[in-house]
Amino acid sequence: SFPTRRSSDLRALTIYDFPGAAAEVAEKKVVLGEHLPPQSAQEFEKLVLSSPNSSLVWIQYMAFHLQTCQYDQARAVAARAVERINFREEGERLNVFLAWLNLENTFGNQETLAGVLKDALQRNDEFKVYSQMADIYTKSGKMEEAEKNFQGFSQKVLQSQRSVDQIWAVLLQKL
Repeated sequence: SFPTRRSSDLRALTIYDFPGAAAEVAEKKVVLGEHLPPQSAQEFEKLVLSSPNSSLVWIQYMAFHLQTCQYDQARAVAARAVERINFREEGERLNVFLAWLNLENTFGNQETLAGVLKDALQRNDEFKVYSQMADIYTKSGKMEEAEKNFQGFSQKVLQSQRSVDQIWAVLLQKL
Protein backbone atom coordinates (compact mmCIF):
# COMPACT_ATOMS: atom_id res chain seq x y z
CA SER A 1 0.00 0.00 0.00
CA PHE A 2 1.06 3.57 -0.60
CA PRO A 3 2.05 5.81 2.29
CA THR A 4 -0.66 8.10 3.57
CA ARG A 5 0.15 11.77 3.91
CA ARG A 6 -1.68 14.99 4.45
CA SER A 7 -2.19 17.17 1.40
CA SER A 8 0.36 19.66 2.72
CA ASP A 9 2.96 16.88 2.69
CA LEU A 10 2.33 15.84 -0.92
CA ARG A 11 4.98 18.23 -2.16
CA ALA A 12 7.56 16.26 -0.18
CA LEU A 13 6.69 12.90 -1.80
CA THR A 14 9.54 11.36 -3.73
CA ILE A 15 9.78 8.27 -5.85
CA TYR A 16 11.46 6.57 -2.88
CA ASP A 17 8.14 6.64 -0.99
CA PHE A 18 6.61 3.99 -3.24
CA PRO A 19 7.24 0.23 -2.94
CA GLY A 20 9.92 -1.10 -5.27
CA ALA A 21 10.80 2.36 -6.50
CA ALA A 22 14.32 2.34 -5.08
CA ALA A 23 15.27 -0.63 -7.25
CA GLU A 24 13.83 1.06 -10.33
CA VAL A 25 15.74 4.27 -9.57
CA ALA A 26 18.98 2.31 -9.11
CA GLU A 27 18.43 0.54 -12.43
CA LYS A 28 17.71 3.83 -14.23
CA LYS A 29 20.90 5.34 -12.81
CA VAL A 30 22.90 2.45 -14.27
CA VAL A 31 21.15 2.83 -17.65
CA LEU A 32 21.78 6.58 -17.72
CA GLY A 33 25.38 6.12 -16.65
CA GLU A 34 24.90 8.08 -13.44
CA HIS A 35 26.80 5.46 -11.50
CA LEU A 36 28.94 2.51 -12.38
CA PRO A 37 27.50 -0.99 -12.60
CA PRO A 38 28.49 -3.40 -9.83
CA GLN A 39 32.13 -4.43 -9.77
CA SER A 40 31.84 -7.78 -7.97
CA ALA A 41 29.65 -10.87 -7.98
CA GLN A 42 28.39 -9.93 -4.49
CA GLU A 43 27.27 -6.50 -5.73
CA PHE A 44 25.49 -8.13 -8.67
CA GLU A 45 23.77 -10.58 -6.32
CA LYS A 46 22.38 -7.66 -4.32
CA LEU A 47 21.21 -5.97 -7.50
CA VAL A 48 19.45 -9.05 -8.91
CA LEU A 49 17.72 -9.52 -5.55
CA SER A 50 16.41 -5.96 -5.70
CA SER A 51 15.49 -6.15 -9.42
CA PRO A 52 14.77 -9.81 -10.22
CA ASN A 53 12.69 -9.00 -13.33
CA SER A 54 15.24 -6.70 -14.97
CA SER A 55 16.89 -8.25 -18.01
CA LEU A 56 19.36 -5.36 -18.04
CA VAL A 57 20.71 -6.34 -14.62
CA TRP A 58 20.91 -10.05 -15.47
CA ILE A 59 22.63 -9.39 -18.82
CA GLN A 60 25.15 -7.07 -17.16
CA TYR A 61 25.83 -9.84 -14.64
CA MET A 62 26.42 -12.26 -17.53
CA ALA A 63 28.76 -9.73 -19.18
CA PHE A 64 30.66 -9.37 -15.90
CA HIS A 65 31.50 -13.08 -16.04
CA LEU A 66 32.25 -13.00 -19.76
CA GLN A 67 34.85 -10.26 -19.24
CA THR A 68 36.92 -12.74 -17.26
CA CYS A 69 36.17 -15.70 -19.57
CA GLN A 70 33.96 -17.39 -16.97
CA TYR A 71 31.56 -18.85 -19.53
CA ASP A 72 30.03 -21.45 -17.22
CA GLN A 73 29.22 -18.79 -14.61
CA ALA A 74 27.64 -16.60 -17.31
CA ARG A 75 25.53 -19.58 -18.41
CA ALA A 76 24.49 -20.20 -14.80
CA VAL A 77 23.43 -16.56 -14.45
CA ALA A 78 21.37 -16.82 -17.65
CA ALA A 79 19.70 -20.02 -16.43
CA ARG A 80 18.88 -18.40 -13.08
CA ALA A 81 17.53 -15.31 -14.83
CA VAL A 82 15.04 -17.17 -17.03
CA GLU A 83 13.81 -19.05 -13.96
CA ARG A 84 13.59 -15.98 -11.72
CA ILE A 85 12.04 -13.47 -14.14
CA ASN A 86 8.28 -13.46 -13.72
CA PHE A 87 6.50 -15.31 -16.53
CA ARG A 88 4.42 -12.18 -17.20
CA GLU A 89 7.60 -10.29 -18.10
CA GLU A 90 7.86 -11.89 -21.54
CA GLY A 91 10.06 -9.19 -23.05
CA GLU A 92 12.52 -9.29 -20.17
CA ARG A 93 12.80 -13.08 -20.33
CA LEU A 94 13.21 -12.94 -24.13
CA ASN A 95 16.06 -10.41 -23.74
CA VAL A 96 17.93 -12.80 -21.44
CA PHE A 97 17.36 -15.72 -23.81
CA LEU A 98 18.72 -13.65 -26.72
CA ALA A 99 21.83 -12.76 -24.71
CA TRP A 100 22.22 -16.44 -23.81
CA LEU A 101 21.82 -17.48 -27.45
CA ASN A 102 24.50 -14.96 -28.42
CA LEU A 103 26.77 -16.37 -25.72
CA GLU A 104 26.30 -19.93 -26.98
CA ASN A 105 26.72 -18.89 -30.61
CA THR A 106 30.02 -17.19 -29.78
CA PHE A 107 31.51 -19.34 -27.02
CA GLY A 108 29.49 -22.56 -26.98
CA ASN A 109 29.09 -25.49 -29.32
CA GLN A 110 26.24 -26.65 -31.51
CA GLU A 111 24.75 -28.83 -28.75
CA THR A 112 24.64 -26.07 -26.12
CA LEU A 113 23.19 -23.63 -28.65
CA ALA A 114 20.54 -26.14 -29.71
CA GLY A 115 19.57 -26.74 -26.07
CA VAL A 116 19.15 -23.05 -25.30
CA LEU A 117 17.28 -22.51 -28.58
CA LYS A 118 14.88 -25.33 -27.76
CA ASP A 119 14.21 -23.85 -24.32
CA ALA A 120 13.77 -20.35 -25.77
CA LEU A 121 11.28 -21.63 -28.35
CA GLN A 122 9.24 -23.35 -25.63
CA ARG A 123 9.08 -20.27 -23.40
CA ASN A 124 8.76 -17.44 -25.94
CA ASP A 125 7.00 -16.50 -29.14
CA GLU A 126 8.56 -18.76 -31.79
CA PHE A 127 8.37 -16.09 -34.49
CA LYS A 128 10.41 -13.66 -32.36
CA VAL A 129 12.97 -16.28 -31.38
CA TYR A 130 13.49 -17.58 -34.92
CA SER A 131 13.72 -14.03 -36.26
CA GLN A 132 16.31 -13.04 -33.68
CA MET A 133 18.22 -16.30 -34.15
CA ALA A 134 18.48 -15.54 -37.86
CA ASP A 135 19.85 -12.12 -36.94
CA ILE A 136 22.41 -13.69 -34.58
CA TYR A 137 23.57 -16.11 -37.28
CA THR A 138 23.75 -13.41 -39.95
CA LYS A 139 25.71 -10.98 -37.80
CA SER A 140 28.20 -13.71 -36.93
CA GLY A 141 28.61 -14.65 -40.61
CA LYS A 142 27.00 -18.07 -40.27
CA MET A 143 24.84 -17.90 -43.37
CA GLU A 144 24.39 -21.68 -43.70
CA GLU A 145 23.02 -21.87 -40.15
CA ALA A 146 20.77 -18.87 -40.85
CA GLU A 147 19.35 -20.68 -43.87
CA LYS A 148 18.76 -23.87 -41.86
CA ASN A 149 17.11 -21.75 -39.16
CA PHE A 150 14.70 -20.29 -41.71
CA GLN A 151 13.93 -23.69 -43.20
CA GLY A 152 12.98 -24.97 -39.76
CA PHE A 153 11.10 -21.76 -39.13
CA SER A 154 9.20 -22.11 -42.42
CA GLN A 155 8.08 -25.63 -41.54
CA LYS A 156 6.85 -24.50 -38.12
CA VAL A 157 5.04 -21.50 -39.55
CA LEU A 158 3.37 -23.50 -42.28
CA GLN A 159 1.85 -25.61 -39.51
CA SER A 160 0.59 -22.48 -37.76
CA GLN A 161 -1.38 -19.49 -38.99
CA ARG A 162 1.51 -17.20 -39.96
CA SER A 163 2.05 -16.57 -43.65
CA VAL A 164 5.08 -17.58 -45.66
CA ASP A 165 5.32 -13.96 -46.82
CA GLN A 166 6.08 -12.90 -43.24
CA ILE A 167 8.91 -15.43 -43.06
CA TRP A 168 10.53 -14.20 -46.25
CA ALA A 169 10.08 -10.57 -45.24
CA VAL A 170 11.99 -11.26 -42.03
CA LEU A 171 14.67 -13.26 -43.88
CA LEU A 172 15.24 -10.50 -46.44
CA GLN A 173 15.30 -7.88 -43.72
CA LYS A 174 18.03 -9.79 -41.81
CA LEU A 175 20.18 -10.21 -44.90
